[in-house]
Amino acid sequence: MSFVTFAICLTQPAGQALYGLAYDRFAAQPFLVPLLAAAASITINIAAARFFYNKGNFTKS
Repeated sequence: MSFVTFAICLTQPAGQALYGLAYDRFAAQPFLVPLLAAAASITINIAAARFFYNKGNFTKS
């Protein structure tokens, strides 16, 4: 459990660094950064929903 908490604590500064790099890269069009982040989030959510839906239908024979 402590390893998971440790890993989660590392993701926040990494995410902030990625946002900073993205805003530097798309300085002329900053509205693209949240749109791309939303698209990535939606893609991950769809993939996770499919994964857990398939795992939920698993039954022992």
